[in-house]
Amino acid sequence: MSVLLFRPCASALLAVFGCSLCLSQTAPKLRLPDTVAPTSYKASLTLDPAKPDFSGAITINVAIKQPEDIIWLNATNLKVQDASFVSGGKTLAAKTLADQPDFLGLQFPSQLPAGSGQITIHYTGAVRQQDSSGIFHMVDNGN
Repeated sequence: MSVLLFRPCASALLAVFGCSLCLSQTAPKLRLPDTVAPTSYKASLTLDPAKPDFSGAITINVAIKQPEDIIWLNATNLKVQDASFVSGGKTLAAKTLADQPDFLGLQFPSQLPAGSGQITIHYTGAVRQQDSSGIFHMVDNGN
């Protein structure tokens, strides 16, 4: 039997995006500070065990502590199709930045206001074949 698995299993969401967000012009080196805090997540994933890739969407409700035009997230080996931020009835489309392999930057055409908002990202990625992190493929008993 051939199966697709997520690690960590507790949440497919954490396999894709990290729990904290960061405002800065350059990608963080290791950890993301708490300048933007997620308040809730809604994620959807489309997986087909016969295909080498997957697609998904995530909506992250956030609390922004200070205005900024770039938000950094934890993300590994994802191709963003589109991303946007909504606050106060206004939608801003994001341009993606990828300075480091484990981070995704979302750059907006103007500063995001302090307060609450919603980030939505549509993305694709490859199912990993050689390691067991993120979304990976595993063969069970030769199947």
